[in-house]
Formats: sequence, structure tokens, C-alpha cells
Amino acid sequence: MERTIGNLGKEIRQPSSPFANLAQRALLRCQMNALVSLCPNLEGILRKSRPPVAPPPRGSPILLHRRDKNTYGLQDGAEYDILKDKFDMDVVRRYGRVSLPNGQIARSVFNDEKHTRRSRISNNVKIDLNGTITFAEVRFYFYVSSTEDPDQLDGEENIVPWALASINSYPDATILADSFNTVWACHKTGSAGLQAFPASSIISLVSMQPMPAFDNEPKDLWFPVEKSSLEEVQLGEFDMADS
Repeated sequence: MERTIGNLGKEIRQPSSPFANLAQRALLRCQMNALVSLCPNLEGILRKSRPPVAPPPRGSPILLHRRDKNTYGLQDGAEYDILKDKFDMDVVRRYGRVSLPNGQIARSVFNDEKHTRRSRISNNVKIDLNGTITFAEVRFYFYVSSTEDPDQLDGEENIVPWALASINSYPDATILADSFNTVWACHKTGSAGLQAFPASSIISLVSMQPMPAFDNEPKDLWFPVEKSSLEEVQLGEFDMADS
């Protein structure tokens, strides 16, 4: 009973009328349990569905809020040059987060800008670029549409989620060899390493930690820390038709 009350209490997001809100959450939980008992096939839809802010293509990552209310005119020279050269885009609607097929939610620098007190940084990702595994810090996510109007994202066949990120350098060869290919110590490249790639290239969310500097070793190195057993985790596709 105490655990159930604690779980319901965590779902409350509005500080006013806490007991009324707690009663509503309990009622909703009972209704969901009753529906699942009557129709077990509903369990995945009721408990795991994550409605996006725009319909994603089938099998693609889902872009989530924070999102620009209007299209954003790019200010940084490197960001503008990349999107202009690759997509002929002068403006873009930025998204702050992406829901990955393994259940993780990766954020971005754009999403974290509104947080003055950040307890964690979750905008570093592990990616697969044309068969090469590397790591990157995501600036923001966006949709690429086959239509000329960037606001038209109605058809699933017309949109593809992409990410703009700063790709980290190749790992230090000496440290990688000495650690038997375990420690991937790399430099952050900033705007010089910006690159756009499909969000489907993201494998997982990682944490980038500063590398302790020893004598006769490069400075300002970072190494990734991954969550174990993610290779065995793969959630099913989010089907908009079933929601």
C-alpha cells in the first residue's frame, strides 16, 4: 500500500489540490488495470505509448518537446553553413529531445538552455555513421521535409528526423591500445566538428566524463560511459495507428 501511494504521488505534477490529484491518479490507474484485464493486448499501448509532438515515420525515433513555436533563423555560422549546404535551409524548427527505440530519451544543448540549474547532462550520444562508431554532443533535433514549407509535417512519408551534433575526435590511439580497446579518450571539437545525420543513426545515450590528466598524456580528454546491457534492449515500434 505504501509503495502504491508513493508511485501515485510521483505522478502528481500540479501542486494545488494534491489529495484530489492523488485520487484522480488512483482512479486512472484502476481504469487502466481494468482495461488491461479485459483486453491484455492494450497493455503495451496504455503503459508504453509516448505521443510525439509530430507524427514520426514508422520505425523512426520520435522527436519530443522542447520545440520552437516558430521556425528559427540560424545564427551560428557553422550551423547555418551545414544546413544550408545539405538541405538548402535558412530556418529550422528545433526539437529538444528524442525518444530512442531502446527506451532512452536523449536531450540536446537546445533543450538544456532553459535550465539554469542542471543536475545532469544527457545530450551526448553514441552514433553509427556509415559503419563507424563514434560519439557526439547534440545541438538540436529537427525534421527534414520533402515539402518546401518547413511547417508542413503532415505526411509520414514527407518527414525524416535528423540531428545536428558536434562529433568528437577519434580516440587517442595510445590510451586505446593500453586499455585493450576499452577507454575511448577523445577531444570535444565544438563548432568545428558539427555534422548533420539522421536521428536513426543514434545508438544510445551516453555520459561523457573528463579524463584524469597524467604526465606525458594529452589534456582535455573525455571518455564515454555507457549503460550496460543496452544491446539486449529493443522496444517495439511506436505505431500511430494503434494509439
